Amino acid sequence: MLSAGLLGGPGIGYKQDYFASNELQSQSSATYDRYKSDEANSFLFFPTIHGLDGRKVGVLFSEAVKNESGEEIGRKVLIDEKAAIEKSGRKPEEDKNYRELAEWWEKDGKQNAQGDKGGSKSRVCTAVRWP
Repeated sequence: MLSAGLLGGPGIGYKQDYFASNELQSQSSATYDRYKSDEANSFLFFPTIHGLDGRKVGVLFSEAVKNESGEEIGRKVLIDEKAAIEKSGRKPEEDKNYRELAEWWEKDGKQNAQGDKGGSKSRVCTAVRWP
């Protein structure tokens, strides 16, 4: 029974990465390239794959924070992460993970978010089977 847990967990994760990546790649290779993980995932003798980066997908589906005139000023998850870093006494620009994610959002994610997420034809949503 222990071996089922040791093999089952990673096997399920690999299967989810495999199918979500293939689904998104078949819909739009550009969208897949934006959201794919930098780290490869492998399991036993199956081919190595690049799943989706959960942090990037999380930013995409995070609530948009808007100013008084209705313009988006950021994503809640990034604003909350920045506040947590500042509360700990560190500078957000010195936190490599936050900095890379925020830069990715400004450079690639934000301008493509509508097509990547929007409506019933959402590419990323369909690939990861998001509700």
